[in-house]
Amino acid sequence: PPKARVAARSPVARPQLSLQLRWRRANRRASEAPGSRAPSPKTLRAAFQPGKAVLPAMAHSDASPRDAASEDAVVFGGVPEHFNLAIWEHLNSGRSEAACGVPTRFVAVPGGTGAMMAALSDGSVDVAIALTEGVVSAAAKEKCASIRVVAPYVMSPLAWGVAAGATDAAPRSLTELAALPEVRVGVSRMGSGSHLMSFLLAEEQGWDASRLRFVVCGDITGLRRAVRGVREDGEPEAHLFMWETGMIEPFVAAGEISQIGVVLTPWPCFVMAARAAWLDEARPTGETNRDRLLRVLAPCRDAVAAFLADPAAALDAIAARFMVSRGAAATWMRAVRYAAGRELPRSALATAAEALRRLGQLSAEEASLAPP
Repeated sequence: PPKARVAARSPVARPQLSLQLRWRRANRRASEAPGSRAPSPKTLRAAFQPGKAVLPAMAHSDASPRDAASEDAVVFGGVPEHFNLAIWEHLNSGRSEAACGVPTRFVAVPGGTGAMMAALSDGSVDVAIALTEGVVSAAAKEKCASIRVVAPYVMSPLAWGVAAGATDAAPRSLTELAALPEVRVGVSRMGSGSHLMSFLLAEEQGWDASRLRFVVCGDITGLRRAVRGVREDGEPEAHLFMWETGMIEPFVAAGEISQIGVVLTPWPCFVMAARAAWLDEARPTGETNRDRLLRVLAPCRDAVAAFLADPAAALDAIAARFMVSRGAAATWMRAVRYAAGRELPRSALATAAEALRRLGQLSAEEASLAPP
């Protein structure tokens, strides 16, 4: 709405506007789920306290270095989003070690898949819960030596929201971008899902991909700042960025950004990946890290199943942790499908590799090197 656009440009007005819009939106969307309840005004208001982290326990700017307490742990890295809430709580609560006898830890990697591939490479994490296309691309380009896909994680496609700013300079539709000499796309980092999926967006829209220009922003905070920012020539710093629809919903509801499109991945969205050298490493007990990981994964699947089996509690947890309405959380829960076992159809990796080749992100030789 025009009023939201004007107020969103005012740093003074934004917090109160965000609170009001989010509360009204939450109440309206709460009716989508039977027996649902929107976040309370107190909960929403707390999210706007200066300096208060919405995710205090997952507020790492990147994967944390190992410390003495986690030296023997199997360290998982993943984005601090609803996809990982159940497994994050399971791995860090002590329930995981009690179930399998292996110490575990989950660290948040807000920088996304590109940052996770770097964390795998330097050993900050042992197992990355990452986007399929990012794992395929990194493995093919040997950005992280000898990556192995160890298990599927989320089998449903990812719904990438195409987000633009809410300023007068921002595009209001994808059609507006068709005639521009260049389209500036905010990405978390090169090689990330937000980078790779922009080429799929260009293909779907019939754009020449050579028109894409990338603005590296680090994380969702930097991406939102880029589409709201205005250059000296009056144009936005970035015309758009791409991020999971559920995670941008609160910012759309607040009038801070707008969603002008959606792109679905034509493959399962998340896999678990690890370095071959780490998997084969022998422990003092005689077992390998691969053996230990297999013991960890079955209870993880049970934890996810238990989370989904209690929808009311799951909706409460997602709404409270990520400041989304229960209606938005319910929409996500209806669509998501987690892997029930540890076998990933190899055709899914081949599909992603072929798409990246077609989009000019992998050579034919690289595309043939889909991770085993």
